[in-house]
Amino acid sequence: MKQKLFIIAIGTIPIGFIVKNQKMGMLIQKRYQGYIKSISPVLQLTCSFSISNKFSVSEEVGLTQYQKNTWHAQRKDFSGIWNLSYGDVCMRPSIYTFDAFIRVVYSVYMLNTTGILLHSSCVVIDGKAYLFIGPSGSGKTTAARNANGCLILNDEICAVVLNSIKKSVYVRGTPFWGEMGTGPVTDNSYPLQGLYFLRKNSFSRLKNLSNNVTLQKILRCVCMYGDNTIIQQDILDICIKIVKYTHGFLLDFENNSNFLKTICQND
Repeated sequence: MKQKLFIIAIGTIPIGFIVKNQKMGMLIQKRYQGYIKSISPVLQLTCSFSISNKFSVSEEVGLTQYQKNTWHAQRKDFSGIWNLSYGDVCMRPSIYTFDAFIRVVYSVYMLNTTGILLHSSCVVIDGKAYLFIGPSGSGKTTAARNANGCLILNDEICAVVLNSIKKSVYVRGTPFWGEMGTGPVTDNSYPLQGLYFLRKNSFSRLKNLSNNVTLQKILRCVCMYGDNTIIQQDILDICIKIVKYTHGFLLDFENNSNFLKTICQND
């Protein structure tokens, strides 16, 4: 197979992946259908694949910043190094490994455009994005499934991007779905209406959260890898602005669509 360039655009960032493996090429084409674009990439990564290498002893992602704009990420099934323009990665020939690696790359690269990947589900009502935030098991997928008639951007990870000029926040979908598997692909961004931190209950109720509490909660749900202090500071700065430009709520919700009335009545 001749090498093929897949340009995947997530959160407004097009990154190119050069692949010379027919099976992986087919899997990538299917997995990222709708996110593969014919545009110039801002970063180009050459991908090689190996079934024999063990890249790290750790199940967790290790992320190192060697210079200001050069990163190295590794896990037991991949190892990659890149800067703002180009890079190389070697990984196991698995679409799940590829998916895990590009989450790391996008989570880092988005910081340059004042954006983050956030563990959240998102529904769109009347052109506005409602983010439901929480760790695994908090009810992100349940909330999305119960949002009857609404556009669901994602049930697991969304791209959240600042517009500092307008002092506003926008949400975009990603291919990183959870239990729902896949969903609609849209190139649109939607203005963020509110941050809703989930708590399962037998009733639906909203409670306003202070900016400090909202900030603490959102920081726990950012897709962040390693313990690099520069990256942590960038994420903190972005989250402070997100909290400044929108409102945070604790959302008690039951396993039905009643919570939609609760949040819409609060607008």
